[in-house]
Amino acid sequence: MQSVDIFEAKTKPSKFLKFSEPIKATNHRKRVAVICPNHAP
Repeated sequence: MQSVDIFEAKTKPSKFLKFSEPIKATNHRKRVAVICPNHAP
């Protein structure tokens, strides 16, 4: 699982839409959210 800073995830969300695995959003190295891809047909 890739980890990104919450500020970067907030300011550049389209950068992370291409990933096919969950992304861990962190604030001061603590996990605050997990962004999961939608695999709907």
